[in-house]
Amino acid sequence: MTFSTAVDLVSGVLGITGSAMILKGPLRLGLGLVAVSLFMQVLARSLD
Repeated sequence: MTFSTAVDLVSGVLGITGSAMILKGPLRLGLGLVAVSLFMQVLARSLD
């Protein structure tokens, strides 16, 4: 498993978790997780 694949999996999980938190609360934490997952995806693309 490559590094970018691992980052994709982790950022996907963070994005889904963050989206669920935005809907159910805590809102700020959910937004933070979504932001981190997007940042990780951008980072993975730039490293490839």
